[in-house]
Amino acid sequence: MSNIPVDVLLEILPLVRLRDLGSLARANKYLSEHALDRMYEHIDFKHIKKACHSIVANPDLARRVKTLQLDTNSPTHGLFLLPFVSGALCVTQNLRTLRLDVDGHYSQILRDARSVFKLRSFSCSCYTDDDFVGFLREQTELEELRLTHSYVESSQTASGAWHFPHLQKFEGPMSWVETIVPKHPVSHLTVTTVTSVMPDISALGLTAVPIKYLRIPFHAVGSRTSEELQVLLPALESLFITASRSRTTMSRNVPHTVQDWLRDLLQKIPTIERVGILGWVDFEGGVDLESFVTKATELAPAVREFTVQRTSLFGKEDRVRVLEKGSDGWIF
Repeated sequence: MSNIPVDVLLEILPLVRLRDLGSLARANKYLSEHALDRMYEHIDFKHIKKACHSIVANPDLARRVKTLQLDTNSPTHGLFLLPFVSGALCVTQNLRTLRLDVDGHYSQILRDARSVFKLRSFSCSCYTDDDFVGFLREQTELEELRLTHSYVESSQTASGAWHFPHLQKFEGPMSWVETIVPKHPVSHLTVTTVTSVMPDISALGLTAVPIKYLRIPFHAVGSRTSEELQVLLPALESLFITASRSRTTMSRNVPHTVQDWLRDLLQKIPTIERVGILGWVDFEGGVDLESFVTKATELAPAVREFTVQRTSLFGKEDRVRVLEKGSDGWIF
């Protein structure tokens, strides 16, 4: 088996079940190298406890780890696993992707590992404090960043500059957008929460490159004129609007308001090709989806795709529906 070409072996290994890779690793030294790479390159929360024990005890295994993922739906279970993750983070110098999607105060485990690795992708639900901000400032090689909780400014967090020369994708609250997106090459931006009624969205126009993809709550942009948004987003290609039940007035006029606003905006920014409304509220006797999409896009021939996710008045979400435009118009 040691005569198997490397390129062929790399095609075979992804097909081998994880539980069988251990046996393969014991076959011979040649297979062991590649099987161990496959076993430890990506570690998810299902195997994190056992894997972290091995990583801490064996530097040869630690150097193979590229991705570590803790994104369980059980907060209690996730917090229980954090001590094992803490030890692993201190020895995984080649770690490039880290997901800690568990709510809680655990920035100390990041503080202890702040100089060990340089991440390319980071997703975290840790509460913001000085240790968390200090860790984040060290990750200057980031290309993708996703944060759950708002930026909290203090005398410590406010000091020092942010330096993310490779940051292309960001997802998080508006408070983080205002803090780190300006002057960085963010072309894909997802704004998850906006706390103020009339937020300052000037940061959208301060990126080092034009924003191509934007997902944002409607109340953050709905009061802005199409002329203002054209200046901020001159090269936008994909626009997804999310409905906020806490901010959107529950009246029959809401669909009409979005429709008129969107129709005007799509005319002003002709580069937009994909549009979406996530959280469409079905009002009895309200606007029909077909007429909404048709009218909203009638002055925007470049729009070829329209995504809709319906939400009932009780907050139940339906599956996402993607509409495409054919030669004779929209296909419903």
